[in-house]
Amino acid sequence: MSANANLNASALFDIKGWVTVVTGAGSGVGRMMAHCLAQNGAKVCRRLEALQETAKASPDLIFPIQGDSTKKEDIEKIAAHIQSKEGHVDLLVNNSGVTTNRAILDAEDNSPEAVSKRMMEQSFSDWTDPYAINVAAIYFTTAAFIPLLVASNKTRGHSGSVINVTSISGLINNSQNGQFSYNANKRAAVGLTNQLALELARPHLAIRVNQLALGYFPSQMTPVETEGEKDFFRKKWEIPFGRAGTPPDISRSVLSLATNEYQTNSTEIIDGGYTQASDRLHLEKYV
Repeated sequence: MSANANLNASALFDIKGWVTVVTGAGSGVGRMMAHCLAQNGAKVCRRLEALQETAKASPDLIFPIQGDSTKKEDIEKIAAHIQSKEGHVDLLVNNSGVTTNRAILDAEDNSPEAVSKRMMEQSFSDWTDPYAINVAAIYFTTAAFIPLLVASNKTRGHSGSVINVTSISGLINNSQNGQFSYNANKRAAVGLTNQLALELARPHLAIRVNQLALGYFPSQMTPVETEGEKDFFRKKWEIPFGRAGTPPDISRSVLSLATNEYQTNSTEIIDGGYTQASDRLHLEKYV
């Protein structure tokens, strides 16, 4: 490393002028990441409808594009549009996702028959439909953007990178009270990210792929109406640090993963200590 390397934070995390794509940026953590990237000088492109509201905060840097992440033709159309306008992509954030139905395990009647009945109330579509957006969309979006990510080498001297937003639900071993299908979806997304990181590291591609495994952040999927009530978060949601995540929390991790050219196939866990405590606390309830 050069003795004259600029180690100032503003230089280390400089993304000014970058072309970035964030799926699901119209609300929740997607909106937080879009604002972070735009406020640091990057161009942010993605889905139209809800993103139009997000774009109002940075009209010169956030560009809404209409598309459905579960349709290959839409993904290819978006990639072609960005190719014609920008010619490359520095960062792709696969953030789109949906929740799934729970199979409640603990209720007034916890007989084997009752537990079985509640679990069987789910349908096969409760498992297969969310998989399209939670897992398959990551694969197809990343695949479509490979040429654009590699093209960033011409402007920045190295290929672009991918950040997949997964979840701590894909890392823990309990079902979070019957959240079987969602947790299985997210475990699949974690595994897919690991595969993409290894396969896209090929020298002629050199695309970095990392993931953010998030805990509780305010979103449409996870409404948070108890901010500041530490006992609620610690006792009900089992978060030792006693709060939900905030925009600064996720922004620091996004900037780090985006700019660290020596980091790939890593999982950044942002969950206030939930992952470490969840399985232990889960078992203690039954001891």
